[in-house]
Amino acid sequence: MIYVTSADPPAQVQKEKNVGKEEHRLPKSVLHSDPFGTLGVKSIPKGKLSVLEAVTLLDNHKRSPKEWTTERIAKEYTVELNHVISMLHYFIPFNLKIIPSKEQQSTHITAGTKK
Repeated sequence: MIYVTSADPPAQVQKEKNVGKEEHRLPKSVLHSDPFGTLGVKSIPKGKLSVLEAVTLLDNHKRSPKEWTTERIAKEYTVELNHVISMLHYFIPFNLKIIPSKEQQSTHITAGTKK
């Protein structure tokens, strides 16, 4: 037989764990068409991002890098500057291009003229 004995940590240690709670903030981006509520994040710890916020800030920086600088992103989303620099270096949003089928190409409209 094996006997296991354990004891709870002292009350002072438990209180110290609760003292250092993280600050939270409201999300900057919200997905309105989320029927199951899986992406509906209510609060985000400071220094962290939701998936939707990360995709949004990457796209904003890609579209207008002069407006959405690393410093502005770090301040706006309360994230460390070195984390923002790493995100912008390693994560690049992709472009989605839909290639029409041959049937759709015959009715393709460009520059106000019908082909």
